[in-house]
Amino acid sequence: MFNAVADRGVRQVGPLITLAAVGAGNTGNLWTMSTPATGGGVGVKTAKIKRRKVTKYGGGNAWLRIGTGTGGGFVDAMPRLRLIDLFNDDYEEADLPEVVFTATITCFTDVATVEVQAEVEEIG
Repeated sequence: MFNAVADRGVRQVGPLITLAAVGAGNTGNLWTMSTPATGGGVGVKTAKIKRRKVTKYGGGNAWLRIGTGTGGGFVDAMPRLRLIDLFNDDYEEADLPEVVFTATITCFTDVATVEVQAEVEEIG
């Protein structure tokens, strides 16, 4: 029998980060995976973004990219998000693709002065 509750994790809100500089070399940590509770770090944790809040403060429209890694090692994990200047965007679970992360979730933008925050469901 399928147990839907077994796949549920803990929902947590990440820090509010400000992306003050542009490019993959200036990524911000949207979510850092916590240490597994079993066996002194043994096990695998995963996370899914369930809600994402973004605010763009001047400087024109922008693209927000979310993935893993930093600098030249950045890998996109979700489609780019278009940010409209001076708008507050709140994307909920139904608006987001379901992507499972196994590493720290990072993001960057192509225009400075963007605030980003995510609520994630961490499993494991």
